[in-house]
Amino acid sequence: MSFFSKNEALVAAIAALMLGYVLAFTQLTWISWLSFSGIALIIVLIHIFGAKLSASLLDCSTETQLWTAKRLGFTQLTKFKKPFPLWLFIPLILVWLSFGLIKWIGIITFEVTPLSSRIKMRWRELTEWHVALIATGSLVFNILAAIIAKALGYNSFAVFNLIFVLYSLIPASNLDGGKIFFGSRLLWIFMLVLSVVMYLLIQASSATFTVFSAVIIALFALFVFYKFYEAS
Repeated sequence: MSFFSKNEALVAAIAALMLGYVLAFTQLTWISWLSFSGIALIIVLIHIFGAKLSASLLDCSTETQLWTAKRLGFTQLTKFKKPFPLWLFIPLILVWLSFGLIKWIGIITFEVTPLSSRIKMRWRELTEWHVALIATGSLVFNILAAIIAKALGYNSFAVFNLIFVLYSLIPASNLDGGKIFFGSRLLWIFMLVLSVVMYLLIQASSATFTVFSAVIIALFALFVFYKFYEAS
């Protein structure tokens, strides 16, 4: 069995083309679109690999999908006959209405399936916490890619990875941010602050200083959130 299914390869290709279009919008040509699509494809594949590796450590498997919605509300009347392609409409509408200023690039998600080997585990139930860990693992791989890219001098690739992480952390629908937020708000706060600080520092500072500062500030934010909100 291949690590990536044929459907996931198709999802990765479609996502890369969409993200490439959004990223190249203000300077759109066929060459720029394909160039940015190639960059986006690498980012997406890193993300998928991170999710699958994280899931395998918990005796689960993941299937990457394009971001869709099955309903707009909680009543039966708001349910779509077919999943609504948020991955297509949200990025296009935002980039068109903002004339390229808003580049929404969080358009993939995943479903988790427990493997038969989990049956042998004492605590085999797949909880929201486990799903949050898998989602976090997928984003950590993009953060690591950003750090390595920064250390090698590829600043743009580092920034694109962090932008991808930030959009994916939005706790909307079934994006990674939603999985992490409902699995652990503390983990979501840590990841959000870590990613924001890294994004703000990574172009002006060294990779070492960026990581050190981001971790310290994220831990402080985690402490403040826990003390004044979670513990109250």
